[in-house]
Amino acid sequence: MGRSRKKVLVLDLDNTLWGGVVGEDGPEGIVLAESGVGAAYRDAQKRLKQLAETGVLLAVVSKNNPEDADAAFHDNPFMVLAKDDFVSFKANWQAKAENVAAMAAELNLGIDSFVFLDDNPVEREQMASMLPEVAVVDFPKDVSRLPEVVSSLYQKYFWIPRRTAEDATKTQQYHDEAKRVAVREAASSMEEYLKSLQIDMRIREAGDNQMQRVVQLLNKTNQFNTNTVRMDAQEMAGWLAREGNHALVANVSDRYGDSGLVVIMLVELGSNGKHEATIVNFLMSCRVMGRQIEDAFMNAACSWMSERGIRRVCSSWVRSAKNKPVENLYERLGFDLVECGEDAKAYLLALPARIESVVEARWER
Repeated sequence: MGRSRKKVLVLDLDNTLWGGVVGEDGPEGIVLAESGVGAAYRDAQKRLKQLAETGVLLAVVSKNNPEDADAAFHDNPFMVLAKDDFVSFKANWQAKAENVAAMAAELNLGIDSFVFLDDNPVEREQMASMLPEVAVVDFPKDVSRLPEVVSSLYQKYFWIPRRTAEDATKTQQYHDEAKRVAVREAASSMEEYLKSLQIDMRIREAGDNQMQRVVQLLNKTNQFNTNTVRMDAQEMAGWLAREGNHALVANVSDRYGDSGLVVIMLVELGSNGKHEATIVNFLMSCRVMGRQIEDAFMNAACSWMSERGIRRVCSSWVRSAKNKPVENLYERLGFDLVECGEDAKAYLLALPARIESVVEARWER
């Protein structure tokens, strides 16, 4: 399916988003304007804003006092970007590679999802040495080329064939997740936390309107992906055209925001006799992990299969470079392990079956 798309663009501040050093020059003394050299930085910010609208996550790692960095965004009249445009903002004096590693853990993303843009060659070299998985961008010697360099990042690292509604709201979704984390840390139990979210989960068979998002999620999801089956739009259409094949999907929202379509299950009914079904792939966006979404989805899917005369469900887990988080998923959901190898496992589940979850899913017919 080609090169894996990156997800996060990490930016320095001084002499990267603007000219000068805000801690020395003050928020109104940095080089940022509608003409001259300052216009190059301002135009680069505009292009960064456009990148964010395609679903690229912007983040900041800067060696600065936090109050100085904040002042630049609050007090400079030519600033295009706002602090809310960043999913993570780290202004401190730690090594930038350490900050990026912490950021990856906070966002639940792999280090290889990150791209780093910094004017300082020493910082770029240190990042490449400490975190070789991070893509480090060559900063232009001529600042007038900075907008062009920013624009080129989309094609090189972040290109997607088609944008979805979920892409346009990606940054807000991560801000919403930060609110959930705060609630989870304050809750006395997981049950209390999940009930407080007021999760609304709607399941349906995927139709033409969802296919673009289905194909996108199928090809970019790595961690919560049991079999890592990849298909393009044409292959997906061909697979669905076969008798007995279905794509079940779920949209998830809660009191803090709408995550969109985030769960897919590819199912073959009658795969080995009319009473047996096979789960070809089960995947979910990492953004909704930890909320029992998979439990509620599997319970609803099993009921859906039972209604169609299915009495036995076959499933499997096949190791990939990144799907360790779901290695024991089916055991946890009550499936019987029938075959176990170093890189793959096979399971069976007798229907009807009830999978307990605090979260409830509802079908949209």
